[in-house]
Amino acid sequence: MGEPTWFIGLAVPAGDWFRRLVDPPPGLRLEHPDDLHLTLAFLGPAGAERARAAWAACEALGGPVSARGIALRPFGRPGAWSALALALDAAAAVTLGERIRPTALAAAGRPPEDRALRPHVTVGRVNQPRHHAEVLAWANEISLQDVRLQLDRVVLYTAGGGGRKYREVEWAPLQG
Repeated sequence: MGEPTWFIGLAVPAGDWFRRLVDPPPGLRLEHPDDLHLTLAFLGPAGAERARAAWAACEALGGPVSARGIALRPFGRPGAWSALALALDAAAAVTLGERIRPTALAAAGRPPEDRALRPHVTVGRVNQPRHHAEVLAWANEISLQDVRLQLDRVVLYTAGGGGRKYREVEWAPLQG
């Protein structure tokens, strides 16, 4: 097994909105409620020392981030997507990510990111493309446009254990 991946993100509480995702169709595995997050900077297999350097480079993060749910959408490669996510209207998260991502990536020894940050929270994984149609049909029946999130913790994550996909290594409150 290779080096675990690292990333910096906003912790997303699994409130009432996540409990609406009942009876997922076969082929969709919902994420653990404590693993929900909005990625700001993906550091990849940077190693603990460089990941902590990237974390240390994140200063003056600002206040809490407000986000509004848009819809459940597939994320990943077109035609071969593997994640179902709640797309968010979260301009403050994009601004925060654009501010910290270049510094964090440089500190982790990673190349600059050329893709725009698309704020979303992965809610589940689809293991095979043959399940795409039924997963999308199920997702289209669930309205999450009334979801309002107040994100107030930024976290350094790595691979988890004990039933969790991710583990929180460091965290800081967003204040102001």
